Amino acid sequence: MHHALLKAKRRIRDLPRDYPGTGLLNGGAFSDLFAHDWAVAEREQGKLSLVTFTIDDFSSYLAVFGRHAADSCLRRVGQPICRCLHRASYVNVLPDGQRFVVL
Repeated sequence: MHHALLKAKRRIRDLPRDYPGTGLLNGGAFSDLFAHDWAVAEREQGKLSLVTFTIDDFSSYLAVFGRHAADSCLRRVGQPICRCLHRASYVNVLPDGQRFVVL
C-alpha cells in the first residue's frame, strides 16, 4: 500500500504544471500555489495580493488565428510580466488558458 501511494504521488508530481505553448503555469499549479500562499499568509497574519486580467477579445483572436498564434500572443504578453516579478515567490499563472493571474 505504501509503495502504491508513493507511486501515485510521483505521478501527480510529474504531471505537467505549465502550458506547453506558453511556458506559464497552469490552473493546477495555481491552485497549489494559492493554497500554500494563503496558508502562509494566514499563519503569519500577512497579506496576499492577487492581480488578474485578460486580453480584450482574446477568444475572437483565437477563433481567427488559431491556437498556435494564440499561444504566441500569450507568451508575448506573459514574458514581460514575468520579467517584472522580482521575487521568486511572485508568479505569473495562466489558470484557464486565457486569463493571467499574478500572485
